[in-house]
Order: sequence, then C-alpha cells, then structure tokens
Amino acid sequence: MVGVWVHCACVRTFVHESAFGLGASELWNFHARPGAFALLSPPWQRLELESWSDGIRDGSVLRFVVRAGPGGVVGVRWEALHHGYVEGSQFCDEQVRGPFAYWYHRHVCKPGADLFSSVLRDEIQWAAPGGWLGDALGGGLLEADLRRLFVFRHARTREVVERQCAGRAALAGPGGVGGEGLCVAVTGASGLVGREVVAFLLNAGCKVVRLVRRGRDTRRENWVGLPSGEVEWDPAGGSVDSAGLDAAGVNAVVHLAGAGIADGRWTRGRMREIEASRVRGTQTLVEGLLAMKRRPAVLVSASGSNYYAPGATPVDEQAGAGTGFLSTVAAKWEAATVPVEEAGMRVCRLRMGVVLSARGGMLGRMAPAFMLGLGAKVGRGDAVFSWMSMSDTVGVIWQALWDVRWSGAINTVAPHPVSHGQFADTLAAVLRRPRVLRAPGWALRAAVGKVAGVMLESNAVRPGRLEAWGYRYAQPRLESALRAELGRLVEAAG
Repeated sequence: MVGVWVHCACVRTFVHESAFGLGASELWNFHARPGAFALLSPPWQRLELESWSDGIRDGSVLRFVVRAGPGGVVGVRWEALHHGYVEGSQFCDEQVRGPFAYWYHRHVCKPGADLFSSVLRDEIQWAAPGGWLGDALGGGLLEADLRRLFVFRHARTREVVERQCAGRAALAGPGGVGGEGLCVAVTGASGLVGREVVAFLLNAGCKVVRLVRRGRDTRRENWVGLPSGEVEWDPAGGSVDSAGLDAAGVNAVVHLAGAGIADGRWTRGRMREIEASRVRGTQTLVEGLLAMKRRPAVLVSASGSNYYAPGATPVDEQAGAGTGFLSTVAAKWEAATVPVEEAGMRVCRLRMGVVLSARGGMLGRMAPAFMLGLGAKVGRGDAVFSWMSMSDTVGVIWQALWDVRWSGAINTVAPHPVSHGQFADTLAAVLRRPRVLRAPGWALRAAVGKVAGVMLESNAVRPGRLEAWGYRYAQPRLESALRAELGRLVEAAG
C-alpha cells in the first residue's frame, strides 16, 4: 500500500492479485456474464441494487445502496460509472457518488504462464472522506476492509468458476443439453437460497425463468441486473402457466418455495400454512410440469433434514421418516414429487439442513448479537444439528441439475454436525468476541412457542450419498463456512 497526496486528499493505491488454474477466457467470462456482482457481493454487508444499465461495458452505470445499523436504517448510496473496457482483458469503474472522496477500480484478467492458467488483478485508487483527517482516523480501517473484501472475492471467484466449468463440460457432453442450453425454472427465487441460485445459474450461462405468484408485484424481489424471465403460478390455487414454461424452453426445474419454519410462532394457522406451502405447492408444480408438451429432464426439489426422527447420532438416506410435525410435512412434500418421477423425470430431493448465510436465516439473525458480545448458546448447548454453507448448498443444487448419477433423496448437509454450544463458541471465536450468555429453553418456548422444540432437539444427519458420489465441499467444516460468510478469511490466512 502506498499513498500520494492529490487535491489535498491522500489517494491510496490498493492491489490484490491471485493466480488461477484455468484459462483467462473463463476468468473473463465470469466477470462479463450477468450475476457476477451479486455473487461477489460480500454476504456480511446488506446491499440493495437499484439499477444496472449495461453490464461492465463503457457507459454502464451501477447504482446500489449499502445499509447498516439495526434493520438497515442507515443507507449509503453508491453510483459507479464503467469505462476502460477492453474485451477479454479489463474493465474499470469509477465512483460518481458514494462514501469515498475518490474511488477508481481497475479489474484486470490476464493469461498466466500457460494456456491453463490466468491471473486476476484488482487495482484500486481511493481516498477516505474528510481529507487528511479522515485518512488519519479511518484510512487504516478502510484498508483492512478492502483486504477483507478482495480476499473473499478472489476465493469466491475461484470456487464459482471451477464449479461452473465442471457443470458446463458435462452439459455439453453426450446426453447433455449444451453449455448454453440449460433453461431453469425456479420457484422461491426471491428467497434466501433462491436469490443465490438465480445469480449462479445466470452467471453460468443458463437461462432462468422465475415462477411468480399471479398478480404479485415482483419487481423489487428480483435482484436488479439479473435478466430472468417470469412465468405465473398460483401454488395455493393449483394453477401453473404450463404453456409459458413450454414457450420459454424450460428443461430443468429448481423448486425452493415454502413458508419459513422459524418465521413466527407455530399457531394452528401457521402450521397449516407451512404444510400447504410445501405439499400443495409441490402438487401444483408437478401438475403443471406434467401438462407441458415437452417435460423438463430434471426436478431438483427442496426437502428438509427434519424428515428424520430427532437424534444425536447421524443418520444417512437409508433411515426412515420420523413421526413429528416437520417429519410428516417433509414426507408428504417428497411424496408430491413422485408423479413426475413415474413419468420419467429425474428427481433429486434435497433434505437440507440449516443453511448458513450472513444475509439471513440462523446465522444472519445471530451474528449481529455476537458482534456486540451478546452471543448466547441455545438451551443447554448439547443439541446437535446439521448445517451446510450457502456456497455448498448452491453447489449441490447446481450439480444436481447436470449430474445424471444423482437422483432420489440427498442429505444436503456438511459432513460434520455440531452442537449448539460448539456453534456458538466457534462463531464467537471467528468474530473475536466473548460468548458467556445462554438462552434457556424455557425462555425460547415463551418467546417462540412450539418452534422452540425444533431448536432444542438434535437433528444429526450424514451426507451419505454426497460422500459416495465424491461431492467436493467448498466449506466442509463450520469454521471455514463462518469465515467465508462473515469475511474473516484474512484472519485465517494470517
């Protein structure tokens, strides 16, 4: 890092460079395709895209808001103008409006020592707001944040491009649909997992069609800058625009829609909604797929690891269903997909554990409290649960679309379940905060009712089929997953 004084402000230069074991064209295409900005947006920050006019080419303008504080009450608007575009080599963005006194970012993709290697280089000239005083007070912190951000971005780039290359090679091979020919219909596209899946698929070169509820304004639900199509459906009413799916050329489906389990108390009405959103919604989708003139080749349908009876000893896909509420719902949910399987469609039923994302869910709710030193373990801390990083969850969904070996029930979890106590202690250690509090079981039951029972009982699951198929985890252990989601990879490297 070097600094020079320009216009009474200290303009610093930041450089981060990484070598990749893939061709420069693959590295460039990742940045040039839609979805790259979404995939590289740090999950520990809350970003809201407002508009993006024309990708990374000269004259394109990117506008977004970075939110902070409780509930995102503080918003900082950022507007960047793209220029300096050189096909296959570089593009630049310059802050027109934003938090920095000056910001100029040059992205460079260049060949490595041979045809199968490349180098990604990010060069940023920037100045802290407030002139010399702002630089003296906050320059070091901003520099550390840049290092944290670009270590994450380069690691994410490597992981995503390697996954996409493997999938496109399979799709273009015998029996595939062609690297650019995969058209995926996605339900639940505006959800926590759905948004990430849509960004990944578009960036992989796929066409995406979002299934949206009839009459609903979905403009703000779409991640602006991602050019996905829309087809209407009414999961509760039992209708799907099958003709629209046919017209779009849909040949694969990812089904993620379902009411949140932990979103509110389990009243009778809420429990009926949880079941209906999964069972009736899946029945509706299946009926619509069967009515298509040319049916998709594969359905990747979400399910839950709560399919199994509670227990601290990990079970694999050979275990039978439990008898509790969530187990019964999961069994009915999966059964609703059987008709398309009998009609010849390959069906992958993903029994998903807790998905770890700093943007929401369990980790998103807990991380702010832990950052303030108010983190607590749940109950006695001995209940065991299975989890998977957001990155690997998307990776499993992607591979299920193209890997014809995969079908049936798939435990979509990491290989190492943890107790709530281990989770709390690891999260506190990653964030470098103390963990001394405990959320007693009686307090949880008083606060959230019956759903507390799910949090206080063990649900240990083993990814037997993923291990047998040789799935390559990006984050197989909890600490690596938390560091990636919370931007703490620098500390791990150090």
